[in-house]
Amino acid sequence: MKFVRRNKRQSLKWAIGQGLCLILVCVLTVSSAFLLFASPVQAQPTILPSSLPNGQVGTPYSATLSAAPLTCPCIWAITSGAPPPGLNLNPSAGVISGIPTAAGSYQFFVTVTDTIAPSTQQGFIITITQPPLTFLTTYLETAKEGEGYNDAIQVTGGKTPYTYSIVSGTLPTGLILTSSGYISGKPEKGTAGSYSFVVKVTDSTSPSISSEQSFSILVEKGGYEATISIGSGL
Repeated sequence: MKFVRRNKRQSLKWAIGQGLCLILVCVLTVSSAFLLFASPVQAQPTILPSSLPNGQVGTPYSATLSAAPLTCPCIWAITSGAPPPGLNLNPSAGVISGIPTAAGSYQFFVTVTDTIAPSTQQGFIITITQPPLTFLTTYLETAKEGEGYNDAIQVTGGKTPYTYSIVSGTLPTGLILTSSGYISGKPEKGTAGSYSFVVKVTDSTSPSISSEQSFSILVEKGGYEATISIGSGL
């Protein structure tokens, strides 16, 4: 009887062991199938480039953003801050473009969302500068002794108002350069000749920008009426 009971116990243990093995095989089979057919987890997109070029007021600007890995269609968006005035982000193409209208440094953050997940935010700073000062006036009118004179020196670029000054050379006696860029007055008698000088113009940005240009004025001899005085004794 003891032998029969021992065999029954062994048979029960064997059956339990076989059952556990069968369960383990089923679990491994299901897990393998799930791993085989499950979609791989895609990392968050990284926005490129890490920095954008600077621009200039009044000059067309364009910069293209990209990201990887990316499964489009995609939507680009500015999450905080703002690009320079005059520039906009195209939500489908990821292109920042336009014509800047104001100088300064502008910080903003961009994200892109594809069919899987949004990216982390990427920060950018675009600095917009004023265009350089350029003299439009390169020639000054001829003056004449004893006659009224008025001419203007004009520039473009920078930010108005401008301030003008003479940094070297001199004007004919009787003429002055105003801070607003006008040369006016009346050349005195005996000032006929050519006069060379350098004008500096400074704009109103902070920090300011400036430029210099050489000029010359030719003063011609003037005509004078003779004055005759008759003494009281004649």
